[in-house]
Amino acid sequence: MSYFLDSYAIIEILEGNINYQKYSEISFITTKLNLFEVSLYLLRSKKPLDFIKSAYGSTVDFDENVILFAARFKISHPGVSMADSIGYVVSISASHVFLTGDKAFKGLPNVEFVI
Repeated sequence: MSYFLDSYAIIEILEGNINYQKYSEISFITTKLNLFEVSLYLLRSKKPLDFIKSAYGSTVDFDENVILFAARFKISHPGVSMADSIGYVVSISASHVFLTGDKAFKGLPNVEFVI
């Protein structure tokens, strides 16, 4: 199974959440927007930024179709962030499971929800 890691999932892996342990060594994709959110978290927590460099090669770009579908998704799911809306649509278009613990995604198709 291939995964898209949202910021929530990445942070839980970095923090050593036992429920995310099995995902700590998987190959994954994410977006630069998610790495930005993780960078904010790491900087605020005064933690090393090593992960950002190592994960940069796992980032994928998105086109105007993803932007439009993500905007529609966000309108119908107003509690979801812009980065997560884009990430969710990227995960679907790339045939990757969206890994998150964000409650806004619980029960949605193509989501593996882990807290």
